[in-house]
Amino acid sequence: MNSDCSRKLRHSPRPLGINLVGAFAILLACLCNRSTGGENSQASSKSLIPWKALDEKTRTKLEDVVDNATVWHRTPAEVFACNPELYLLLLNEPILTLELWKNFGVADASLQQQGPGQFQGADGHLSSGRWEFVYRSPELNVIYAEGQYRGPLLGTTLETKSVLVLRTVFFQERDGKQYVKHQLDGFVKAESGSLKPIAKALRPIFQKSVEATMQESLWFVSLMCRYTHFDPHSIARALDQTENVREPVKTQMQKILNPLLASTPLRKEPANTDQNDQRSAGGDR
Repeated sequence: MNSDCSRKLRHSPRPLGINLVGAFAILLACLCNRSTGGENSQASSKSLIPWKALDEKTRTKLEDVVDNATVWHRTPAEVFACNPELYLLLLNEPILTLELWKNFGVADASLQQQGPGQFQGADGHLSSGRWEFVYRSPELNVIYAEGQYRGPLLGTTLETKSVLVLRTVFFQERDGKQYVKHQLDGFVKAESGSLKPIAKALRPIFQKSVEATMQESLWFVSLMCRYTHFDPHSIARALDQTENVREPVKTQMQKILNPLLASTPLRKEPANTDQNDQRSAGGDR
């Protein structure tokens, strides 16, 4: 795996919905009871949601979160090389993306599909949640999520509701290389209850924690896109070993991989440092 990916993967990416609804940064957001951006930015984020395209029931539950958000945050935009088909498949099929991460040993979350665009899972630590794509298009995705955080710090369960707005732009440079630019806005509503007394002590780390959590959610897709282009042969081997991915999805992924496999040379496996050290030690005896 290239150095850029390896550096970022020291913090294992998790599925977007699980990460946002239950991570510790959301707990801090709840305790602080404030937004992380200006009101004008928050209003512009709300205006991105295609309200008229949603049914009444969905509009009601989204409005409850957006209008009463405990925290709002917008990530920096991220730009990376990737073809649109690969990006959209990894985004819309998070079980596929998670299974590929698991093959590389950098994710311990669990995830099940409950229905079309509906998922439920846990991050393998203290958080669990369920979420659904309430609006989907190549350039705009709106996700509604509900989650729980259980941890020794609380002594109880914290429940959150989130609305996530993911904007995506696809473009091509003069050399024909394709790029993706995406950015995530998040509204989170949580009931802090008796947790407010400890909020003051946690405020100094709130801002960085929530930013890191949302960025990690984007990396769940973007880093897999980057690595697929860098070493499609490793991804093809990982795809063969996945057990929880539906066959039509695997077939679609294989179709995307085929031209990358044909145009990308095999990467040399890194030398096994431990074995080399053992050989060296043996020769010194």
